[in-house]
Amino acid sequence: MPDLEQIRATLARLSDPIALLESLFARAPVGFQIYEASGKSLVVNQAFLDLFGSEPPPDYNVLKDEIAAHNGVLGLIQRAFAGETVTVPPVWYDPRQLTQVRIEKGNRVAMSATFFPLFAPGGTVSHVGIVFKDLTAEMVQREQLEEERELLSAIIDQVSEGITMCDERGTLRIVNRAARQLGVRAGTPMEKWATAFPPDWPNPDQFPMSRALRGETTRAIIKRDGRALSVVAVPLRRSDGSLRGAVSTFRDETDRVRHEQEAEQAAHFRERFIGILGHDLRTPLTAILASARLVLRLRDLPDPALAAAARITSSAERMGRMIADLLDFTEARLGGTLSIVRKPADLRDCVRSCVDEVSAANPGRSIEVTIEGDTGGAFDSDRVAQLLSNLLTNALAYSPPDEPIAVRLRGLDGSVEIAVENGGAAIPDGERDGLFDPFRRGSSAPSHARGLGLGLFIVQQIARARTGSPLRPSSRSLRPARAAAGPTK
Repeated sequence: MPDLEQIRATLARLSDPIALLESLFARAPVGFQIYEASGKSLVVNQAFLDLFGSEPPPDYNVLKDEIAAHNGVLGLIQRAFAGETVTVPPVWYDPRQLTQVRIEKGNRVAMSATFFPLFAPGGTVSHVGIVFKDLTAEMVQREQLEEERELLSAIIDQVSEGITMCDERGTLRIVNRAARQLGVRAGTPMEKWATAFPPDWPNPDQFPMSRALRGETTRAIIKRDGRALSVVAVPLRRSDGSLRGAVSTFRDETDRVRHEQEAEQAAHFRERFIGILGHDLRTPLTAILASARLVLRLRDLPDPALAAAARITSSAERMGRMIADLLDFTEARLGGTLSIVRKPADLRDCVRSCVDEVSAANPGRSIEVTIEGDTGGAFDSDRVAQLLSNLLTNALAYSPPDEPIAVRLRGLDGSVEIAVENGGAAIPDGERDGLFDPFRRGSSAPSHARGLGLGLFIVQQIARARTGSPLRPSSRSLRPARAAAGPTK
């Protein structure tokens, strides 16, 4: 580094060294200022004026600057006037905020400054020079980022779910208030996660966050202190796809899990109860039906007695069908599928017999039957009759009395299809998904409709057990449905 004598020797060779130094000071792209030893401003350059918007007035003294005192840097400035080169860290400065002097024109700027003393021949400080660096754009951006960070932090803290974020090394960096309430703390490294998370996961490598750091998206239920927490952990990636860390969320699902368990237990109890009830009712009902049929075979009974016996028989048979539906419902719910026993049969006989029975029970209603192709094969005729009977009963209930019901039996290539259609109203979109749910009726169910609301549920279960495929309701009317009787073999 050249010393002062070398600089003087170099300048002495110039024709006008003063003009060079003046030009250097005036045209430098950074703000320059020189103070007298007393703290009064001596001279500034154009870059200074561009930065601050004005020159300090004659009565301004930097050693008494209250903005510098407020920013905690006045002591550094005083050290420069004592002979030490110092750098003032970035601060905001607006000369219009000074109260010791009146300055009307100025700019609010963020800057850092280096103060360096200039010495007289005797070694005393004669002047102090300052070089300013404009940091306004950087400070504005930094403050905006800090505001956004504070806003994001406030939002994250207000979220009712626990949120945590760890870096690529596994150290927790962000932990919101809900997560802190669960005992999770920021700064916890991966090797100490066993204390931050519940002990029922002994292998830290299987923690959701650990798996997310390996690029996996993980969902799990963690049980902790009698609570059930739903945890989702996902990888956090940079714009180039590289792994930056992982983010996880915690939700207290205790009430939901408890309600689901209680509902499941209640449903299981209800289904078992229905099965037991249906089984126990079948024995006395069989006795009632047998006795009523015996009465009907007796001779010389008055007409009122015969009519009463006929009503008892009809009601008992209807109750028998209800009990059969209850038992099938229980079997489907608890056993998973209805039993199917296949035997060689021709479904045209089964269909005609079933239609005759339903027609006899619904005098005045028209049921039209169409049969096409080979309808023989290996079938459970009783289940097919049950399926068709429920479809017909449903179609009759949901169609105008003067509308005929159409039954089509078709032999296809290796299978037989049964279709039942009626002329009822269109199925509302909101009811289509739950059409085959148990104990359910459509919104347009007639007031005289009887039964438990299990008919289409049983039909669906028979179709699943026979073909493995669910029924698909037609969109043309409320209760038409197609049921494949299944393969012929």
